[in-house]
Amino acid sequence: MGVKIAAGSSDGIVIDQHFGSGNKFYIFELLEDGNFNILDIREGIDNKEDFLETYDEVKALGCNENSSGSCGSGCSPKEHNNDDLYSKVKLLNDCDMVLINRIGKFAEKLLLKNGISALEAEGDIKEAFSSLFKYYKRIKKL
Repeated sequence: MGVKIAAGSSDGIVIDQHFGSGNKFYIFELLEDGNFNILDIREGIDNKEDFLETYDEVKALGCNENSSGSCGSGCSPKEHNNDDLYSKVKLLNDCDMVLINRIGKFAEKLLLKNGISALEAEGDIKEAFSSLFKYYKRIKKL
């Protein structure tokens, strides 16, 4: 069984989306032999109903998206709609990892609270998957 990875990409070739402002994710399965298959393309935003974790639980982890400064993503937390962040996490809740160009601390904690790792990456998806394959083999997850 492989690892299910969402890549924030506008074209399925390069990782070029920020988690907060991006709206297209290519879903791949990284296989035990190092190859990967595309499983799905997900776009758009669902609604917040039935979201897996609550706002207060994530806020308690130490990242307040209403603070006046940046939360680590290079953009102000006020630039993003929190309902969009919740919906994106829900959209990807069956994935093990998200490869994304940039992600803020609040969004990263939302993902982690729902069992999804986040990794900032840029450039070619094939190169990223090659590195991930080596990593997963080393930690014996593939």
